[in-house]
Amino acid sequence: MKYLLAIILLINALGCFAQTSGKVTLVDYESSPQLIGGVDSLYESIEPITSTAMECGEGKVYVSFILSEDGEISELEVVKGLCHKADSIAKSIVSELKFTPAKYKGEATRVKRVFPIPFKIKE
Repeated sequence: MKYLLAIILLINALGCFAQTSGKVTLVDYESSPQLIGGVDSLYESIEPITSTAMECGEGKVYVSFILSEDGEISELEVVKGLCHKADSIAKSIVSELKFTPAKYKGEATRVKRVFPIPFKIKE
């Protein structure tokens, strides 16, 4: 239970940056960006793609991106990858995600997020 809480806090902390006029500022949101459909349904839907045999094995690819005020994703970058194929698949998956924007002082705000995409070898 301690480890689950620590992981949740770490993932949330990775994404607590607002961008205004080119500056990055650490903020405490009124509401964080929310993945439309939820994380569990996303992981279920991508399992067939991410469980294929890869030369790089198992692990997670962490993709950072900017989420705009209207929920659009831009500036995708792999911050921790596995191999070229897995990194490309993860970027493709993240580019298709839909989020509700974060809110700060009652207004939607641009934020930087990091999202993990797990890769597992299906036996």
